[in-house]
Amino acid sequence: MTEPIPPPGPQPIQPQKPSSSNEQEALGVWQTFLSQGGTPATKEQTQLFINGILKFFTTLVAQERKKLSEANKHLRDVIEGKE
Repeated sequence: MTEPIPPPGPQPIQPQKPSSSNEQEALGVWQTFLSQGGTPATKEQTQLFINGILKFFTTLVAQERKKLSEANKHLRDVIEGKE
């Protein structure tokens, strides 16, 4: 069997595979960003900041999924004539 030929045009960006070097690099970037105010950010402060951002986006995604689920249910009910 042959490999499928990809469609012409730009290809989607593939996410990087998780590795400890990527995590350390991201931690360093955020640590530099957080240290711009004159006080250097510690590794622990940076990790707390990253965890806070992750929690925020996780909550945001969960809320949007709930809204989408409710909208889909309403649409199904309308299509079936229940509303």
